[in-house]
Amino acid sequence: MKISVIIVSAGAGTRLGMGIPKQFLKLDNREILSYSLEIFNKIESINEIIIGTFDEPKIVEIIEKFDIKKVSYITEGGNTRQETTKNALMKCTGDIILVHDAARPFITEDLVEKVIEKAKETGAAILATKAIDTIKIAENNIINETPPRETIWLAQTPQAFKKELLYEAQKFDGTDEASQVENITHVHIVESTNENFKITTKEDFEYANFLMIKKNKEKAEKLEAEKFEKAANTSSIENDNTAKSRKITIYTDGACSGNPGPGGFGVVLIAGNLRKEISEGFQDTTNNRMELKAVITGLSMLKKPSKVNLFTDSRYIVDAVTKKWVYNWKSKGWKRSTGEKALNIDLWEELLPLLEKHEVAFNWVKGHAGNEENERCDELARKGASNPVNIDFKPQ
Repeated sequence: MKISVIIVSAGAGTRLGMGIPKQFLKLDNREILSYSLEIFNKIESINEIIIGTFDEPKIVEIIEKFDIKKVSYITEGGNTRQETTKNALMKCTGDIILVHDAARPFITEDLVEKVIEKAKETGAAILATKAIDTIKIAENNIINETPPRETIWLAQTPQAFKKELLYEAQKFDGTDEASQVENITHVHIVESTNENFKITTKEDFEYANFLMIKKNKEKAEKLEAEKFEKAANTSSIENDNTAKSRKITIYTDGACSGNPGPGGFGVVLIAGNLRKEISEGFQDTTNNRMELKAVITGLSMLKKPSKVNLFTDSRYIVDAVTKKWVYNWKSKGWKRSTGEKALNIDLWEELLPLLEKHEVAFNWVKGHAGNEENERCDELARKGASNPVNIDFKPQ
């Protein structure tokens, strides 16, 4: 079966009020439209992409910049979403047609493939999420009805249909393709996630930018971890990569201004001749949390079990692990010997599985005493604290 994707990209973005169509605004220095284009271009089962727009030169610029090979046509936008879709539909050659909003940049390959499969099976399918809030039907600010929440779904895109159904449905008016096709047949739902939201307001845009920066950073860190892992394997003694055969050295340090206040951590990982440095900053945190996050970050870089020599100037961490305090806290429901609740439980719960995975020897070093790598970690930690772009989500 041949699959076509229509991307509706003719909106003016007036509700956002930022002067240019929202699909051309940038999230983490990339146009919003480019993210969904890249996803559809990557999916093997998709054969072509048709984009409906009023700004063909800008679309061509994005296509060329991100090497999008599957765009077969750029069609004229209409006065309504329905007109834009209809114009693009005339150029589609697929048996299944997907229609997607240009301002939904967080669509995933998995969700696209699921809605395609459901459309192949049933003829008509959309992504949607269950309503969380109670919905009121009102007129003139007076409530007429409260429909059962379990019957309410919030429609998303892509929406997928057999070509003949979508063609036939063009004679009906609707606010989306599903509302047109509903006049002909049942439309089935594939449950989606709230992350696949459409950017409509300034608040949506600000949150989307925050989320995209976070996601891109996590993606880059994953690639860096894979790169370090590969190099660490190569540099292992006698190239023996069996469990816990690799010898890794990690130095960590945390810093916090005000304690609590803005803070950061630094990590140095060493495997043979390979060296990796990490620095992060957080807006509202404590010194001990930064010390723990440094250790967790360093060990999380190692995807295979390893022998680790870990150096830190945190007595809090070294004593808690080597004197088994943390294990006693956990066995007592995270209570200290005094009966008080232990601090930083969320981070200890992250660290303990890593200590099971790796064979870690904790070494205390005196801070600011001339240890070259400890001093470097301190620099990295203070650098992070000076640019606290992350939020330390502490449990209540």
